[in-house]
Parts: sequence; structure tokens; C-alpha cells
Amino acid sequence: MIKLCLTLALCAQSLLCMAQSITPGVPLDRQLQEAIAKDDAPKVAYMLRELAYDPNFYLPNGDTPLVFAIRMDAKVSTNQVLLRSFKINVKVPTLRGETPLMLAAIKGDEALAQKLLDMGAPVNANYGWTALHYAASTGQTEMVRFLIQKGAEVNARTERGVTPLYMASRIIATSTVDALLKAGADKTLCTDQGISPAAIAQKRGDSALAQKLQISACAPWPVPETAPSSDSVPIESADSQNNSESSAQTSDQGTRP
Repeated sequence: MIKLCLTLALCAQSLLCMAQSITPGVPLDRQLQEAIAKDDAPKVAYMLRELAYDPNFYLPNGDTPLVFAIRMDAKVSTNQVLLRSFKINVKVPTLRGETPLMLAAIKGDEALAQKLLDMGAPVNANYGWTALHYAASTGQTEMVRFLIQKGAEVNARTERGVTPLYMASRIIATSTVDALLKAGADKTLCTDQGISPAAIAQKRGDSALAQKLQISACAPWPVPETAPSSDSVPIESADSQNNSESSAQTSDQGTRP
């Protein structure tokens, strides 16, 4: 009985301390964002459980709490609080279209990615980019293999035609390129500016990788709804693409990954 009373007293004291950590007059979403940034898991837990803050609402920066926690490497808040919340929805993207799985992919966190998949995260969720794009963009070869084994579409494309293979070629991630090619990545899928994976590799200074990715022509863009014709988009040399790539740099990749 005495032990129970002591436990209850400690819990009450802890809740009181957490309540005192909430700043009056400051929006809760801002306070939650700041707590996650510091990986202040007790405060995050208090706001979710005692203040009934919805873990799927957007923070001031446009992220969901879970995406922001993964982005900030707030591992305790991520694993011990947010992913244990009965309200959490791992499918909810940020206002920029980033999912928790995308952030796990770009960081190469396979254990977290597996947990998100187990909780229902779709491997091919596409809000402009996919988790495979994100993994390829930072040369996360093991993550690329992992996602492909889980059913990731190896030739997924953005609205501007960017593929995971293009992203890996752009940063000269040769092992990632090899993993994608082994899984069936199509070297002829170019951006809407006609820039191939080979051309971007050449521009970035890797002639050997460019040679490995060499093609005679780009596949038609956009992909025709009817049977494809024999016409194809001619490949420009790396030198002749310098200007077009420069103008397309922002448009074909935006600010992500």
C-alpha cells in the first residue's frame, strides 16, 4: 500500500512538472515542434497523452510530428513516444509530400523503415517522389535493395521524369546505380528535358559510370497511353545539355530530396 502511494505521488509530481513546462500563450504546435527538435520525449509524451494533441496534425514547419522527429534524429521521441501512440498514422505525408518512410529511406535507417512498413506505410507512396527516390538520392545502397525487396517500383518517376536511377547517377553513387540496374532500372528513362542518367553522370565528371549507363536514345516522354511508336527522343551530348540542365535543375528536382 505504501509502495502504491509513493508511485502515485511520483506520477503526480511528474505530471505537475510536465504541466509547468508548457508555456502559456505559446501555440501548442510550436511547443511540440521545439520539444521534438530537442528530443524532449517526456514533454512530447505529455502533450500527446495529457493534452490530447493529435500526432498527425501539422507543425508550423509543415511536417507531421513523426516526420519531423525522424528528420531531426529525435530517436527517443520517434521510437518511444510517437510510434507508440495509438493515434499515429504512418501514412500521413507532410505538406511538402514527404512521408515517414521517405525520411527513414534517405537516412538509411532500415530498422525504422521495417517498423513503418509493419505499421502500414505504403512502400510506393508517391507525392511527387517515392522512398526509393530518397534512398537513391543519398546513395543508400542497402536501403535501395531493402525497398526493392519490399516491392518498391524501381522505375518510379516524378512529374518531371526523374527516376531513382537518375538520382543515384547525379551523385555518382556507383554501387547504388548497380543495385538499381540489377533490379531492372531502365537507363532510357530521361527527364522531361531529355537528360539521361548517363548524361548527368558525365556532367558530374564520371566517364566510367556514364559509359555504363550509355544509351542511344531516350524513351518517349511523356509515356504514351497507346502503343509506343518507333520514334524516340534523341540523346544530347553532355556538353550540349549543360544549359538545359541548368535551367531544369530546380524544376525537375524542386527542393527535394
